[in-house]
Parts: sequence; C-alpha cells; structure tokens
Amino acid sequence: VFQNSIHLMRLGEQFENISKEARIDALTKLSNRTAFEHDLMSYEATQKSAAVMFDLNNLKYVNDTYGHENGDEYLKRIAEMLKQEAGENCILCRQGGDEFTLFYYKYGKEALVQKIEALKALQSGQKVRLRDGLTVDLRFSMGSSMAYGAVDYDKMYREADEKMYEDKRMRKKRECS
Repeated sequence: VFQNSIHLMRLGEQFENISKEARIDALTKLSNRTAFEHDLMSYEATQKSAAVMFDLNNLKYVNDTYGHENGDEYLKRIAEMLKQEAGENCILCRQGGDEFTLFYYKYGKEALVQKIEALKALQSGQKVRLRDGLTVDLRFSMGSSMAYGAVDYDKMYREADEKMYEDKRMRKKRECS
C-alpha cells in the first residue's frame, strides 16, 4: 500500500510537470497560445483591458545573416524584454514564429495608455545582444486595442492584429523611402 501511494504521488508529479510543460513555449519560456487562450477565459468580460500584438520585423534578417541559433537568441531576448516591460496584471505569450500577444487587465484607461506607450518605446535605440557579442536593433510592429466595458476578446484581437499589420506596412514604406 505504501509503495502504491509513493507510485501514485510520483505519477501525479509527472502529470503536473507534463501539464505545465504543455502550457509553456520551450524557447522563450512564455505561455504558449493554448495556455494564453485558456487563461484569457478566466478573466471577467467587464474588466478594463487591452490586447497588444507584436510581430518581429527582422527575425528573417537575423536568421539569414547570423544563423538560426542567433535567431533563437533574438526571440528569447525579446521575450525577456517584453516580459520585463509588461509588468503585472497581464498575460504574455508567444503566439508562434515571431509573433507575441499580450493581454492587460485590471488597469485604468490612463495606465493602459502608459503601458502601451512604454512598449512602443522599447524600440527607441534598443539593441538585442546575440551570441558572440553580436548586437542587432530591436524592431517590431505593434498594434493594440482597448476595452473599458464588456470585452469581446475576438474583436479586440482582430483590431490589434489589423493595427499591427498597418504599423508593419507603414514601417516598410518608411524603409523604402
């Protein structure tokens, strides 16, 4: 009986570890998309909130120029920067590839605007350190959507996604000019 109890405890620990690993992006250690969507449903639909979408603009350049190991390093460093800047009362995940999603909750309108502006400011001269002392400029496109009453998550994310791609188009246009 005692050995069966120990065996069951170990199985429970293994299950807990597997469940946790299934919710985490292995590279960035952020939540993955599945965990993000699950966690999002646990927030009340009437909270003041903001959805923010990020798409890295030069991951392909980093991969092609410095190799995929440095591309992975670029993703990890940016994930760390976003996590540090995001602060509390948020869910941050790697959607996949070079896209990240952030959801803020329990903030007033002014605080949400400040948080989003601080995220935008990350690109102001910020460098990302890669392996072997290499550095590259931090570049991403970003879009956001805020809600102050009833929250329609799908609508918020569609709006943030549209704004992110609009930002991406504007950045490409400026680079070509």
